[in-house]
Amino acid sequence: MDQKGELFRGLAKTLNAGGTALVSVFDTVAKAVTKVLPGEKEGLKSKVREYQKKIEKQYYEIGKEVLKQTDMAKASEAGEAGVKLALEYEREINKIQKRINEIEEEEKALKAKHEAERVKKREAEKKLLSSIKSEISKAINTGKFEAVHKRTSFGRVAEGLLSGDPGLRIFSVIELGRIRNKAAVPILYECVKFGDPNLTCEIIKALISIADPAAVKLCKQKITSSDIRVKHACLVGLYELSFPNSISLIIDALQDRNPEIRITAATLLGWKEAPEAIPALTKALANKDARLKKAVITSLKNMAAAAPVISALSDRNRGVREAALDALRTIMDSDIQFDIDASGSALSEEIEKLKKWWDAKRKASPEISEPPEDKPVKLKIRVLKKMLKDDLLEICKKWGIKANKNMTKTTIIKLIKTKDKQ
Repeated sequence: MDQKGELFRGLAKTLNAGGTALVSVFDTVAKAVTKVLPGEKEGLKSKVREYQKKIEKQYYEIGKEVLKQTDMAKASEAGEAGVKLALEYEREINKIQKRINEIEEEEKALKAKHEAERVKKREAEKKLLSSIKSEISKAINTGKFEAVHKRTSFGRVAEGLLSGDPGLRIFSVIELGRIRNKAAVPILYECVKFGDPNLTCEIIKALISIADPAAVKLCKQKITSSDIRVKHACLVGLYELSFPNSISLIIDALQDRNPEIRITAATLLGWKEAPEAIPALTKALANKDARLKKAVITSLKNMAAAAPVISALSDRNRGVREAALDALRTIMDSDIQFDIDASGSALSEEIEKLKKWWDAKRKASPEISEPPEDKPVKLKIRVLKKMLKDDLLEICKKWGIKANKNMTKTTIIKLIKTKDKQ
């Protein structure tokens, strides 16, 4: 037994080679594992437990095998084989430890990054609040108010924007829109920098209520926002403000990725009765969304554009075909009969028959006509005067009006109004 005792002591030294006992390794791993990222933590702990059990079992098997042997050479050979396997398990534990160390470093780096971002955000908000406070002070001191108490009331409402409560900020914006004093415009524009979608929506509404050109600028900037609420508010703003380029921006929204935005754009274009939108609306009839196609048909009905609506009679969706037929009855002012369940050649014949009837009716009644697709929108002088010269020149370019930057705004506006009357 003395010889076997010496053998056991030798095996223990081998297992603890490198100056680190396996027990120490397990202790270190156990402590480190508690800091591992949630997604990987349980997996690593489970693996460590698995190797611990294997090593414990290997200790037992080594002792059992050595005690069983009467030949010391065979006992030594069996013990060394067991030690070799135990060391393999230890190497696996070391790999796990290495991964734990990597995770801890990643955690430290991520924590430092988040802290830096928080500090940066706090500094930016502090700077923004200072800027808003300055704008409020300017508005109170230089703004035009009908009475002292209204100036005081304005200041009290505006100061709500300095609150850390997002709800109070929104309420303050709504109230400033209700007050409708242009002194609020610079303040509201500065508040967009909070980056709060809900607040931005209310700012757009407030600027529209105040009827300030700044709303146009903001809508043009935010119409491409990834937030559907902001984008929707911009579309409504473009509709309400009625500046010339608004139609083209609403038309662009017909191709938006969000179906609700596409439907809103189609609806607003119908309310605008903008004939230049007919080609884009006609193209939208090819979309797979039946709700969008119905909204488009309604808008085309508002503009009395029969031709594209007739094409919708061949749509695969029965609801779309029904909407098209109802729209055509309004446009054509006739209780036309059409089999919406027809298909194939029978459907083609029905559509062709309707086209011929409509053409004949239009020829017989000169007052009936399809709306021109390139007719300019009726523009108001007050709207044109508020626009920048570059925007006016953009209108001239679109409508084929010869104008240049050397001309005065007054001259350019006269050219646009002349074209508008044609």
